Amino acid sequence: MSNEQKRIRKNYRAQFMSKRWKEQKREQLYRFVEEMRADRKVLAKRGIAAALVLVMAVAAVGIATHRGNAVQAKDDTSEEATLQTAVASVGNPTDTIRAVGDGITIAPKYEFVPDENTQSFGGGVNSRFGILIDLDENKVVADRDPETKMYPASMTKVLTVLVAAENITPEQLDDMCTVTFETTNYSYINECSVVGFEVGEQVSVRDLFYGTILCSGADASLTLAEYVAGSHEAFVDMMNAKLDQLGIGDTSHFTNCVGLFDENHYTTAHDMAVIMAAALDNELCAEVLKTRERNIEPNEFHPEGQWLYDKFIGWIEDQEINGTIIGAKTGYVMESGNCCVSALLSNGGHRYILVTGKADSSLMERQDHVAIYQNYTN
Repeated sequence: MSNEQKRIRKNYRAQFMSKRWKEQKREQLYRFVEEMRADRKVLAKRGIAAALVLVMAVAAVGIATHRGNAVQAKDDTSEEATLQTAVASVGNPTDTIRAVGDGITIAPKYEFVPDENTQSFGGGVNSRFGILIDLDENKVVADRDPETKMYPASMTKVLTVLVAAENITPEQLDDMCTVTFETTNYSYINECSVVGFEVGEQVSVRDLFYGTILCSGADASLTLAEYVAGSHEAFVDMMNAKLDQLGIGDTSHFTNCVGLFDENHYTTAHDMAVIMAAALDNELCAEVLKTRERNIEPNEFHPEGQWLYDKFIGWIEDQEINGTIIGAKTGYVMESGNCCVSALLSNGGHRYILVTGKADSSLMERQDHVAIYQNYTN
């Protein structure tokens, strides 16, 4: 492991592994807001500049940086935006302000709660579990047992690439990694899907990202995990720390980076939607997740190169789905049934995330996604 990798891993673990980290940062923000109210009466005055609040946030906590131009706070909405910036500076980076005024509520940024308008998937949907999120309106459009425990299978790899992407620099995408016997042996023994890398083959970090998603390659996932964290076990620790950071650590837990079945490797349809939403907010992950195909350059092991192809995206592109798929990852193990998380940019300009689980076949899984997008999106 390089010194840079060690530094990234050390910083990441120090920041997120502590269960108290999130609580401490929220307490800091609450104290900060109360001090502003008591000492400066910032929130009571509609005409105060948002820049002043940002400066006070930096001074109070000592760890923030001012971002964006100063704008005048004229109403509760501008106060909310100002405090949201403070949250990003001093709190959990996935926290968001839900209300401002007499009190504030700090909640995970990716929190999707059904309301009286949420529909239930009709009888034509085969999958046992599911949820459809309108990201732009932050609402649950329709669902079916979204909080029920399910096994994610290879949907796991969405979190794999998210954690990896957050812990490398753009320059590292061109680093070359050596595929090990341990990686190929793990994939063979556990009958994992693979890209087909050979022991001793040199693969770029960039191609490991695409191999993880497009081919659902365990050989790519494991090599990427070891590059980022030094070992598969250490990377899984980082994955679970990310679940905690996203606010879903109580209902999701992963034991590996590829999606092998384990009683302790579980999630919910809701939580997978949260993971996908976070991945779409990451530029590298969003690019990888929406890609249909990619060619890997020829080398001594593969003189003609390798063609990576996402079967789900390739199939659903030919269907009438009221928009364009902008990300997808399927999965299957016997215990999970056929499952899939996908994202759609609708013809009406809305972004949706759809998670389905435990369909009876891969065709039924795909048909569910087509039917749900046709019937429940704008």
